[in-house]
Amino acid sequence: MIFMSRKMLLVLLSFLVVLAGCTAVVGIIAEEGIKQRHRN
Repeated sequence: MIFMSRKMLLVLLSFLVVLAGCTAVVGIIAEEGIKQRHRN
């Protein structure tokens, strides 16, 4: 039971890390796109 909850916590943590990484990447891409638009 303890092992299962630990595994679920690890999966949840991994998911949050991936989600945070994707959010950061999308934010950087959006920022670059805004910069390019301002140049034009």
